[in-house]
Amino acid sequence: MMNKTRQMISLNGDTYQYIQNYMIEQKVRYLGGAIADICNRSRYKQKKE
Repeated sequence: MMNKTRQMISLNGDTYQYIQNYMIEQKVRYLGGAIADICNRSRYKQKKE
């Protein structure tokens, strides 16, 4: 079961643009969903190595 937590974060312009591009490419609707996807993919790659 996934626990959800609300948090406010600050992003620099490059990071924000990266996430916006990711959302368009992956057809992700919400910023939090995109951030979660990016983090999960990163964790998966780290475990794989």
